Amino acid sequence: MYEAVGADRPVDARARCLDLMIAELLGGGISRVVLDHVEETQRRRYRRLLARRLDGTAVSYGHEPAHSREPMLWIPDAVAWCAGRPEWRRELDDWVTIRRA
Repeated sequence: MYEAVGADRPVDARARCLDLMIAELLGGGISRVVLDHVEETQRRRYRRLLARRLDGTAVSYGHEPAHSREPMLWIPDAVAWCAGRPEWRRELDDWVTIRRA
């Protein structure tokens, strides 16, 4: 899980987290990045950032609709839900590493 520290705007926080995540994943031999649905303005920002990061690699990326049938997107949704609620956040301590961007 990625969490931005000290970002003034949510859009900057998301960009920093995505940038760090992609940098770390590229070293792991990934072939595709799948992101959950976002509104069009945010999608364009993600595309620009991903295009810069993934230029010269064989890694593809795309967006899945909200409430996707892709089960691997359900996991980060559940983790993000827990992280956003103080009464549940401590439940993540034993099985989620929080990386700060």
